[in-house]
Amino acid sequence: MNGEYDLPSKTVVFLHGNTASKESFLDLVPLLNDAGFSCVILVDLPGFGASTEIDGPYTVRNACTWINQLLSFIGVESCVFAGWSLGGHIALRYYKEYPEQVHGLVTFGTPPINSDDPALLGEAFGKAFDGSEYEGYDEAEHMKLIGLLSKGDLLTEEEAEMFMRHPVADESFFDTDVYQYQVQVAMTSKKAGQARQEYLGSFFTDVNDEGKVHNEYKTALSHPNIRMIHAEFDGAISYKYMQSVDEAYHSKWGKNILHVINGAKHACFMSDKARAFVDVFRTLE
Repeated sequence: MNGEYDLPSKTVVFLHGNTASKESFLDLVPLLNDAGFSCVILVDLPGFGASTEIDGPYTVRNACTWINQLLSFIGVESCVFAGWSLGGHIALRYYKEYPEQVHGLVTFGTPPINSDDPALLGEAFGKAFDGSEYEGYDEAEHMKLIGLLSKGDLLTEEEAEMFMRHPVADESFFDTDVYQYQVQVAMTSKKAGQARQEYLGSFFTDVNDEGKVHNEYKTALSHPNIRMIHAEFDGAISYKYMQSVDEAYHSKWGKNILHVINGAKHACFMSDKARAFVDVFRTLE
């Protein structure tokens, strides 16, 4: 069926985070249309949402292969990739594997990891915006959530609700059908448990044909049309580390790429933060 779809030139593909689904981004579609992106493709990553099984384990690299097959099937030759958390890591790897297909990159909740220096991993994942604990930060809860990321089994209702609530600043989201759907999937989908665990394990072990772990930091610096979005109250990402990537990018390309959304948590695109989030896409070249 390749070639049967009449796709516009401004196409953006959204890749969601671990244990989430494409429904996370539904409210962004009309805003992105208004920003000039007339084709918005929302993808359920293998293992999550309504996706089907794939051959082989759930790894960042295998997800890229699957996405490439999907985009070839519908006739997408070049597009902007927008990746949230896990989806950002996949988008960066996709650019490494298929650079000619990536017109632009937008990552959010995703620090480009320097795999050449494992010591830098601790610098990429921080507690809060300024490296200290922000008001309302609960370290015990944060550590429990990290543990859930590696749980390869069904989540209990309490675990699923905590997992889905933690990254969202606007509590009105908890009354939505999307929230209820994602909680139910986390509680009932065995493949989601397997995928959650295997994706996490593949971050730092998934190697290329030369036996090297992907250096996302170098990948991010090599693309002339990338943007990084950071949420002010993202308890998982170090703002100082993101600043260092931004400074290195400025040294190479003469422009800054880091955009901060004030008052947001890890899901920096939801509810009242959506317009500020989409405004970043307007800056793409």
